Amino acid sequence: MIVPPFNERPDWIFLLILNNGVSIKTTVDDILILCTGYRPCLEFFSKDILKQLSYLHDDVFCPIILHRNIFRTNLPNLAFIGMYRGPFWAIIELQSRWVASVFAGLLPAPLVVIQNAGLDMERRIREQQPRPQFPHNDYVGSINDLVKETTMNTSSDKNDIAIPAKYRTDGPDEKILDEVNATCQQADQGHFIAGAVFRALHQSQWTFERTLKGKPSDGFASGQAQFYFSKQKELLYKEQGNLNLPSQIPLDVTQKYIYAYDTDNDLLSVYFVDNNNERGSLFHTISFQSKHSSDDGWIANGQHLCSQDHYSASYLFVFNGINLSRFEIEYIVEGPAKDYTSKTIFQPLKNNANF
Repeated sequence: MIVPPFNERPDWIFLLILNNGVSIKTTVDDILILCTGYRPCLEFFSKDILKQLSYLHDDVFCPIILHRNIFRTNLPNLAFIGMYRGPFWAIIELQSRWVASVFAGLLPAPLVVIQNAGLDMERRIREQQPRPQFPHNDYVGSINDLVKETTMNTSSDKNDIAIPAKYRTDGPDEKILDEVNATCQQADQGHFIAGAVFRALHQSQWTFERTLKGKPSDGFASGQAQFYFSKQKELLYKEQGNLNLPSQIPLDVTQKYIYAYDTDNDLLSVYFVDNNNERGSLFHTISFQSKHSSDDGWIANGQHLCSQDHYSASYLFVFNGINLSRFEIEYIVEGPAKDYTSKTIFQPLKNNANF
């Protein structure tokens, strides 16, 4: 069945209340909720289409009337995949192949007379009393019928064990595996991590500790930082804290940057901020290295030349699930008037206090 999507940041969930009243405290990063029952949700169709589908909102047994749970004669450009109760994966795979082949013109659509016969059978299934647990309880028979429609040679004996692996196709599997392996290799080389970091920094709050070593002076700074999501779909980084230098009273420090993610090229770049809190000139682009470059997390670097001063930036991003458990930024600055190292360690803010 189709259920409406529900998305929520998992780090906002601190208490899970079950139907029996039991409360479970949780601080995990990824939460997967499995529903124990499904209801059709087809109201996004017009009333006219729902009427043509013989839709019954409260009928979870047979909510719509379809040939093979897929086609409807009076709606030739519409097909359903997954409207099936029972062992799922082999059925939905075969349904998908059939629909793709019909819509691609590789196979003809079922004849109208055959579809009408299938619709009549579905009406009888809906009206039968008492109702069985599943509307289509002949799993092997349903698979074999779909196999015949997709012109595959493989079929199961009525007493045979039916498993999805028996119905794999010979053609595209190697190509699909090659694509999956190529994607995995790209992931190991740092692809897609820029987007994951950008998502993890979205609307996040941090505490930071910064150590300065070199000239003009050693020092230590600490404070809080936050990433704000802007209308331009960028992240405005803002920090506030105190800087402690030898033999001086603590100084208030503030800093702003803009983080922008280029989805087409999978690039995360840092920009200076102008007086209107908008993107200024480029500071540097963050280049991610191979996963094997660090056992602790993902390493990245960037370069920037400011007049005669050269900034070399190094990053470390440590993930816990889909969220960042910490990240580090180190700048090595060399030039006529500057020669120092700045290392900042960011930890998630414990209490969501505003600043």
